Amino acid sequence: MLSRTQRIFFLKIIALLSIVRWYNILITAGAQYLTAIYVFTPDMGWKEVLKDVNLHLMVFCTTLIIAAGYIINSFYDLEKDLVNRPEHTIFGRLVSKSFCLYCYLAFNVIAVFVSLFVSFNVFIYFGLFTIALWFYSHKLQRIPVIRELSASLLSVASVLVIGLFYGNIKLELLFYAFMIMLVLFNKEIIKDEINIEGDTLYDYRTIPIYFGSRMAFGWLSVFSVMAIACALFFLVEHTELVFEFFMFLMVILLVWVMGLMRRPDRVTLRMSNNLYKVLIVIVLAMTVYL
Repeated sequence: MLSRTQRIFFLKIIALLSIVRWYNILITAGAQYLTAIYVFTPDMGWKEVLKDVNLHLMVFCTTLIIAAGYIINSFYDLEKDLVNRPEHTIFGRLVSKSFCLYCYLAFNVIAVFVSLFVSFNVFIYFGLFTIALWFYSHKLQRIPVIRELSASLLSVASVLVIGLFYGNIKLELLFYAFMIMLVLFNKEIIKDEINIEGDTLYDYRTIPIYFGSRMAFGWLSVFSVMAIACALFFLVEHTELVFEFFMFLMVILLVWVMGLMRRPDRVTLRMSNNLYKVLIVIVLAMTVYL
C-alpha cells in the first residue's frame, strides 16, 4: 500500500502528464521516427536508422519543448480552461503554478542544451521553436485566424525538424505537410467552437467569435475541400493499396465532419473533434508511403 505522500506524488505526476498532453507528444514522436525511417532514409533499414543517437536526442528535445509549450499554454489559459474544461483543469491544479513554471524552464533549457550535441542548425531551430511557442501562448492566441494558423504551423514544424536534420526536404513532403496543416487548422476551428463560452468570457478572439459560427463553418468547408483535393492528388500519385485505402478513408471522414458541422451542438462538436484526431493519426502514419 502507498502512503498518503506517495499517493499525492503519484497523482501530481498524472496531473502533469495531463497538462502536457502526453498522447499528442507520443503521436508527434512516432511521426518523427516514421518520417526519419521512411521519408529521409528509405534505403536504410529501420534498425540502422534507429542506431543514430542524434535522432533519439532530437526526438527527446522535441518532446521536452512540446511539453513545455503545453505547460506555458495552460499557465496563460488557466481561467479560460476552468470554464471550457473544468474537470481537466481542476485535476491539473494538483500541480502548483510555481512547479509548472520550473518544469517549463527546465524542459526548455535541457532541450536547447542537448540540441547543441545534434547540430548547430538544430540548436537554432529549437531555440526559435521555443520562443515561437511562448509567443503563441502569450500574444497570438488572442488574434483571430493568426491563432489557428500559428497553432497549425507549430504542430507541423515539430515534425519537419527531421528534414532539417537530414538536410533533404522533398517537395512532396512539403505538399503533404500542407495537407496536414489544413487538417490541423480545421481541428483548431472545431476546438474554438467547443471552447466558445470561455473564450468569449476572457476575450479570446477566435474565428467563431470574431467572424461568427456560420463563417467558421465556411472556413472549415473551404479547407476541407482543399484537404480533399490534396488527398485525391496523393491517391493518383501513389498506387499502394494501404495508402489508397487510408486516403479514401480520410476523404470520407472530412466529408462526414462537413455534414456534422451544418448543425453543430456540443455532442456533435466533440464527435467532430475526435474524428479529426483520427484523421491526424492517419495522415501522419501514411508518411511511410511518401
